[in-house]
Amino acid sequence: MKKNIILVILMTVILSINNACAAPVGSSFSYQGQLLDNNNLANGNYDIIIEAYSTKVGNGNLGVSQTFNAVTVSEGIFNIPQVDFGDAIYTGDEIWLNIQVRKTGNPTYITLSPRQRLNAVPYAVQTEFLAPNGANTNDFLQFDGSNWVGGALNIPMPWDVNGSDISYSAGKVGIGTGASAITSTLEIKGESGVDPFRIQNSTTGIGLDFRVAQNGGVAIGPFTPNPPLSGLQVQGNVRQGLNTNGIIKYMVDAFCDPTPTIHKFYNGVDNGIGAVTIDYISTGRCKLVFPFSLNDRYYQVSSSGSGPGVDSRGVSCTNVFDALYCKRYNGVGTAVNGRMMILIY
Repeated sequence: MKKNIILVILMTVILSINNACAAPVGSSFSYQGQLLDNNNLANGNYDIIIEAYSTKVGNGNLGVSQTFNAVTVSEGIFNIPQVDFGDAIYTGDEIWLNIQVRKTGNPTYITLSPRQRLNAVPYAVQTEFLAPNGANTNDFLQFDGSNWVGGALNIPMPWDVNGSDISYSAGKVGIGTGASAITSTLEIKGESGVDPFRIQNSTTGIGLDFRVAQNGGVAIGPFTPNPPLSGLQVQGNVRQGLNTNGIIKYMVDAFCDPTPTIHKFYNGVDNGIGAVTIDYISTGRCKLVFPFSLNDRYYQVSSSGSGPGVDSRGVSCTNVFDALYCKRYNGVGTAVNGRMMILIY
């Protein structure tokens, strides 16, 4: 009686991976299935021939095949771990597997039908071999109309790269706005409810150092303890260069009396200049020396109504290079000792 050998399902086709360090994936794949012999689950050893065809039926033999002798089949299940046709047949066209099977020791093979279509997973080898000539390191895949071929990317790169540094100098940059709407070198348009710009300095340990608030405004100040409700916020003390305008350079609270003292002061300059000193001249008159020239600066002085000399009415000062010669007086112009406040812009 003639035996009917049927391959019921071929479900799994998996790329074989070479475990050697830095070795290529290769073009082999595993082939698994379930085999029936006379409508019963096959058991024992079988010889299997696998051929590659370009068509589902008829001619189209691609000239590559492999024979696997004495393949163990148990309860119908078998596995051929490495089927390898090489890489040349993977040109982008369909490939069909023609399977011939015989019981080991029998003289005649039975050709199974239909042929099995080779699915996408084995075709992943194409990314290694590409078109017939393959690709080189640092090449990019480009489709030439029939094959994916390797080559240098011919799209101009706008970025200049130097190691881990990158720069752009070809034009203006916009974030959150269309290219045609960019009017400045760097233009940022924030989303609704989001600050348009923040900078974080990891060395501070605070998390946020500079912020342009989402609601705009012109306020300038630190985050804590009382940040401005809008505008520019800067973590830490707000300082500026000595030769710039707009923010107070120095604030001084001093007592002018025979034992003159600087009660407190604030240095609003960013280059670490020193403190102001005070010398007593005579009743109500003191000399205050600043650690920078006042010739190009502006100043404002006033007397305080608390402490000694509460009957005072004002303070007048004369700038002589880096010093202010100040007189504190009462309502009738008589010099009186006491407290004076000085702001340097």
